Amino acid sequence: MSHSSPGAWHPDPFRRFQLRYWDGEQWTEYVASNGQQWSDPPVGTPPPAATQYQPAPVSGAPLNPRPIPAGGVPVGGRTKKVQKQLQKAGIASTSGVADRSVFNEPVLVINQKGKLVELRAEYAIYSQDGRQLAAVRGKRISTRVEVVDIRGNKLLDLRREANLLTSKRILTGVGGVKIGRLVPSLSWNQVDRDFKLEDAGNVAIGGVYSEDRQRSGSRRHREFNVQDAGGSVVARISKTRAGLAKELFTKGDNYVVSFEAPVGDPLRSLSIAAALVIDFAYHQ
Repeated sequence: MSHSSPGAWHPDPFRRFQLRYWDGEQWTEYVASNGQQWSDPPVGTPPPAATQYQPAPVSGAPLNPRPIPAGGVPVGGRTKKVQKQLQKAGIASTSGVADRSVFNEPVLVINQKGKLVELRAEYAIYSQDGRQLAAVRGKRISTRVEVVDIRGNKLLDLRREANLLTSKRILTGVGGVKIGRLVPSLSWNQVDRDFKLEDAGNVAIGGVYSEDRQRSGSRRHREFNVQDAGGSVVARISKTRAGLAKELFTKGDNYVVSFEAPVGDPLRSLSIAAALVIDFAYHQ
């Protein structure tokens, strides 16, 4: 951009968001995508082609950038929606931490995008106050998906083992390092256990248990808990109502994952993955 160009919103030259604000002298941290504003420091160098191109301001963008805290921005309507989900799940609001991420928030709200035809996996992961922390995306929902932060950096990768006869899911982290596996449970001694959780060495470290049978004697696949190897509950997963129209005409489902106390890996990441696997297995 030329230093004589007035302040305005333009396509993000760093290609991390749709728009970035040029203040007349430099690119700022104010960015926007799909009508929402975020904070993303302009670290790095824009591609050469982007620095030479001087696009006209994009119509319909916000008139003025507003200060935005790092880690996402709460949106009024979305915050109310998230709060309703927490109330339906019977979860009291708790304070988060300064460094917001899917790995340290006590409550995560995972909402699937409602679409008539489900060709791609698209979910958004929010904190309890409506800040989007991450997203889930994948071309084939039954084979492989990945969790990325709001800047597109891969956090987790969940894929089915390369075997047509198995439904085991392998979870890896940054750099492809294996975290563990989610294995469908076939144990007659634990009829309420839907999935066995294993560490990177395929050693059992816990399980995902259905609470529906315990409460009503039926399997609605809506309430689950995650237990460690000793049987202590470390997390709960609840499928919340997405709305009558959304549930009737789309594949959009909503989940709340709440942690009883700070939980480290591999159980933390496996609990997040469990919410997705529950959706793949029972509600898609």
